[in-house]
Order: sequence, then structure tokens, then C-alpha cells
Amino acid sequence: MQIAIILPSDLPIPAVLGGAIESLVDNFIKENEKSGYFNIVVFSYFNKLAYIESQGYKNTKFIWLKQNIFIKLLKFIFKIFRKLGMTSVTFDTFRLYYLIKFKKIDKIVVEGNPSNVKFFKKKFGENVELIFHLHTKLNFDKYKYFENAILHADKIIVVSNYLKKYIESNVNVSNEKIFVLYNCINEIFFSNIDNKYLNLIRKENLGISQDDLVVVFTGRLVPEKGLLELIEACKILDSKIKIKLLIIGSFGSGFARINKSDNIFKNKIEKEIVGYENKFVFCGYISNNDLVKYYAISDILVFPSITDEAAGLVAIEGIACGLPVIASDAGGIPEYINKKCGIIINRGPNISINIAKAIIEINSNKELQKKLKINSKISAQKFKPRQYFLKFKEIIEKKYE
Repeated sequence: MQIAIILPSDLPIPAVLGGAIESLVDNFIKENEKSGYFNIVVFSYFNKLAYIESQGYKNTKFIWLKQNIFIKLLKFIFKIFRKLGMTSVTFDTFRLYYLIKFKKIDKIVVEGNPSNVKFFKKKFGENVELIFHLHTKLNFDKYKYFENAILHADKIIVVSNYLKKYIESNVNVSNEKIFVLYNCINEIFFSNIDNKYLNLIRKENLGISQDDLVVVFTGRLVPEKGLLELIEACKILDSKIKIKLLIIGSFGSGFARINKSDNIFKNKIEKEIVGYENKFVFCGYISNNDLVKYYAISDILVFPSITDEAAGLVAIEGIACGLPVIASDAGGIPEYINKKCGIIINRGPNISINIAKAIIEINSNKELQKKLKINSKISAQKFKPRQYFLKFKEIIEKKYE
């Protein structure tokens, strides 16, 4: 069986530049390399490092989408055509269609981006099964193509039951064609790091002392992720706990692109920490290979999202590293984190106070801390790449009439 995978952005596969969806696709094709069950064709933007890494794959063919002046000109022309109402698709969608058209593809998996689902289905018809893998909550009122993607896909894969129920309540679609596939994380998060090396990182690189309680936040530095509320919680705890907050991630709404609202939020954060600078360490973007080291030197991971998250990828990374997790009750997060491995807090107006109370609860109860760490490692086992691949394979093969 030959499967085409369409990526949502200009981040490459193999996922040498990170990206949540790209990392999931990377895990899937790596597991497939072990079994050789599928012949996979991945359409990825060209990146030199990704190209070099791709040379070791036997059951995956990479079609590189290169950028040059001619391609940029065509994109500009298509943009004008769209504004004039002459076409509804982007150049990238049109290019992908012609690249797929001349290959013997049995199934197409569209990752994340709903804008080309309807177009692909109309072009390929019943000859190719179209699977739409949805990772985020869609705004059906604002974007019509979200609903079109749900209606035209042969199968829809979602990352939580919360997202499945949300779709069913907004679109007249059979629940039999919606499948829940929980996210997975890279095997590296299940590995152990040498303690001597970790102590060196704590002291020399990050200025962390042995009596610091190290709390870690990972994610895009945008308002909806709850970073401001977490910083407020740390300030509340200033007189009670010697705390150090590691902030991992970059400012920007996506893929390091900074806009006006991002800069406003950045300035707000900078003002919030005035007088408390020694409590916070801004680490920037960290690759998975190094991210596991930062988790290993941390005591608690906080995932304080204030908006409805479809899933909790960061939280899974934390529990795989044996960290107690404090997470908000937003969207599908509670499906990934339970009371055995963390504390679920209310994300209402008192979220900062709730975070502070949860940190105190874990820090003051060593027996609870030990229990949560053990249970975290156990709970994380179901989010390994192999389980993800097998469930994904089952969904791909399932016949839906």
C-alpha cells in the first residue's frame, strides 16, 4: 500500500527543525521503516539537514518542494488569482495535486491543513482514500473550509475525544468516520541522562542552585499558552519557595514569525518580570535531543493553557521524563494527564493562584512527589511511537462505507 503524506507547513521532514505535527509524522515514518509495512511518499519543503538525514530511509520516498524565484513568482500569481476569484486554491495545493497525480497513491493523509482537503477529494474522487488528520480545534464560524474538510474527507483522525465531540456538535458528520488517535512522543524522552552531566548544566549553564525548585514551561510564547499566568504564580510563591522557572520556546504565533501582537506580548512579559529577573531563565527554542536534558534537571512541568487545547503533547513529554505535571483543565488535556501523574487545575480567573497552590502541594509533600514521578513514567508508556504507529495503521486499513 502506498501512502502520500501532505505536511501543514514549510517545516521539513525528517523533523530537523522541530514542529509538533512534523515530529509526529517523523515518528510514524521511522516506525514504518522498522516494519516496511507501507510505502510512504512524503512531500516536504527542502532543507539540507533533512535531505542528508533522509538518505537512510528505505521505505519512504521524499519529494522535495524547493523554493526559487520562479516558484515565488507563481505563488504571487496564484495569490492574485485567488483575490480576483479566479481560483480557490493556493499554488502549493495545485503543485501537490500534479505531483501526486502521476504516482500510484492508494491513500492521502493530509496533516493539519484543512484548506486543500476539498480540492484533493474532488480531483481524486473515489480512486484515492483521503484521510484528514486534525490536530487543533477549528473555528467553524470563521472559516468555511474547515467544515468542507470535515465533510469531504473519507476519514477524520483527531487527537482527543474532546475534539471528536466538538466536531460532532458543529458538523453533520457520521461519528463512524471520526477516529481518535492519541499523540506520541519521540523515544528520546524515555531515556535516562547521567546525573553528573545534569548537575553541570544546572550550575554552569542555567545558574540553578541545588536548593532551587526547578519548574519548566515549554511551548510557543503566546498569550493562550498561559505563560503570563505562570509567571504571576511564581511571583506569588517568591516568599515561600526558592523557585527557578525555565521558559523553553520562542515568541511568535508560529514557526518563529513575529508579528505586532507577539511583540506586545513579549513587552508585557518583560515588564512582568522586572525585579524578579533571577527567577526566570528564557532558554529559547530547544531541540528534542537537548530538551530531554532540561526536563531531567526540572522538578515540575507546568502546562497552564488558558485556551481549549486539542491535546497535550508537552505534558506527555513531561511524564515520560518522570516529571509531576500541573496542567489546566483545557480541552483534551485531561485525556493525556490524570490525577495519578499530576494535578489538573481550573483555568478560570484564579488560575495563577491555582498554579501556585499546586506547586506548593507537590513541593511540600515528598511522598506525593515520589508517587507522581513513578506514575508518570508508567502512564507515558502508552504514548510511545510504536503504539502510535500500530493504531494509525489500524485506522488507515479500516474500511468505512
